[in-house]
Amino acid sequence: MADRPFNIVEYIPECDVVGTSLGAWELVDDSQYTAITLTGPDGFIFQSQIDIAGWTKDGLTAFFSNQYTQRDGPYVPTGPVVIPAPPESADTMEARDYVIVSDVPLQLSSTIIHSGFLDDVSDYMTLKFGQASIFTQTTNAAHVMIPSDGWGFGSGQPSASGTLYVTRICIPNKTTPSPSDAIDFPAIRYVAQGIATEEPDFVHLNRLRRSYEQQAVQ
Repeated sequence: MADRPFNIVEYIPECDVVGTSLGAWELVDDSQYTAITLTGPDGFIFQSQIDIAGWTKDGLTAFFSNQYTQRDGPYVPTGPVVIPAPPESADTMEARDYVIVSDVPLQLSSTIIHSGFLDDVSDYMTLKFGQASIFTQTTNAAHVMIPSDGWGFGSGQPSASGTLYVTRICIPNKTTPSPSDAIDFPAIRYVAQGIATEEPDFVHLNRLRRSYEQQAVQ
């Protein structure tokens, strides 16, 4: 059977959040996200699925050669940077953004941002892609948040499953957000390139077995 090069593209919508008079965050009304309770600052989550069953029905395994995300604009804060008297630090807004692609549905737990590590039940090998970014509002960039940290945590392993599960977690963070505070998390495009090809029967069947076992655990 001939190999099948692929170029997967999945769009993830923007997430707009605003502060409340209760010192918490809430979604703008038309958001496609839902609130999630996390260990630490709570966040908002979006999930979608990519159907790749056409390959798996033909006994093919997807091997990833490149995976990355693109975004349609900056992380935009609305609200002042509060500068307290020394030695206190400035109470600025922070946007934490996680994108995870797995071939097993992720369990929606308070530890989901630690997927693939000991703090969470998910298995590292099922995480095909994992990316986290932190953008911060500063006195030098009060109107556009700038990157302050970023890391990856995906395995990049091949997949013989029929579905890829895309999860985005947006976490706004500020000590006490007020109604004048808001953060616009931009829309994201996930791109994956590679080739779907046959592998030895024993390896392929073992990969399928492991996938089914992990779905049972989740």
